[in-house]
Amino acid sequence: MGKVKKSPSPLREAKIPKTMTGRKVPKCGRCYIHGVVILLSGHKKYCQFQNCECPRCYIFLAEQRLAADKIAQKRAYELSKLKKISHLEVSISLFCQSIRSVNRKLVIIAVAKID
Repeated sequence: MGKVKKSPSPLREAKIPKTMTGRKVPKCGRCYIHGVVILLSGHKKYCQFQNCECPRCYIFLAEQRLAADKIAQKRAYELSKLKKISHLEVSISLFCQSIRSVNRKLVIIAVAKID
C-alpha cells in the first residue's frame, strides 16, 4: 500500500495575526460568541454586545469569572510560598474564593438547564 499524502488544510495556510512574542492576538469574547471576530485592542468601549444579557453572554461572563478566580488562587498560593505566609491564612482566603466559585458554577448550571 502506498502512502496517502494529505492536502494542506486551508485553515493551516491562513495567516493568523500574532503579537511580537508569537502569541495569538486576543479577540473579543462576547463578539465571538455572537459570530463576529474583532480584535480586542481598542474595542472595549465600542463593543456592540457590551451590555448583552443573553444566556450565552451570561455563561461566558461566568466562565471568565471562574478563570479569573482560579488564577487569583494560584497567585495567592505562589505568593504565600514566597513570603512564607501561614498556610492556614492562605487556605482560609482560598476557601472563601472557592465557595464563591461553587456558587457561580451552580448559577451556570441553572442557566444551562434553562437553555
